[in-house]
Amino acid sequence: MRAQARIGPIAIAATAGLATGQAIITPVNAVGPVGFSGSNVLHTIDGSGLSGPASAAATHSATVPTNSYAAGFAAGPLVVVYDLGGVFSVNGGLLWNQNAGGPGPNGITGVASVFFEGSLDGVNFFALGNANFLQEMGGISAAQGFAFAGANTAFVRLTVNSNHGDTVNSGLAEIRFIPNGSAAALLGFGGLVAARRRR
Repeated sequence: MRAQARIGPIAIAATAGLATGQAIITPVNAVGPVGFSGSNVLHTIDGSGLSGPASAAATHSATVPTNSYAAGFAAGPLVVVYDLGGVFSVNGGLLWNQNAGGPGPNGITGVASVFFEGSLDGVNFFALGNANFLQEMGGISAAQGFAFAGANTAFVRLTVNSNHGDTVNSGLAEIRFIPNGSAAALLGFGGLVAARRRR
C-alpha cells in the first residue's frame, strides 16, 4: 500500500493521475554535487529510466548510476538547482524517487523531506514549500505528486533535509514541474485529503 506525499496543508495521492500530454516543464539544466559512483544530476531531467513520456502514469526502472542521481551529504544537506529555461508560473510537480536499485538497499537513499525554493535570477531564492516523499522499496518507482502555492520562477532549488535511512547518500531518479493551473490534475478523483500534522 502506498502512502501519500505531503506538502503544506495539503496531501496529494502519490499515484495521482496527471494525464500524458498534460503540460509538464522539463528543466533545461541541473546543478548539484558530484554524484555517487558516476551518477549525474542531469539524469534527473533526461528521462533515462522512465517507462515513457514524463507523466503520472510513467514509472521509473531500477535506479542505477546511468539513470538516476545520488550524492553524499557529509558537508550538509544535498542541494540541487534546476533551470527551467524561462519564467513559468509553477505550483507543483512530479518526482520519481530512488528505489531498490540503489545505491542503498530498499530505497533508503531516496529523498524523504525536501524544501523547495524558487528564483527569477538563480541567485535570490524565495520559499515555495516543503514536501515529504515515499520510500520506494521495490525496483520500480511511481510518480509522486507535490504541490505548493503558485509562483513565477525560472529556477527551482531543492534542499534535501532527510532521506529514508541512508547515512551516506541521498538522491532521486527524475523530476518534472507543473505550470500553475495544471497541478490540480495531480490530485485525481478523491486525491485531495487533509494532511495530518506530525507529532
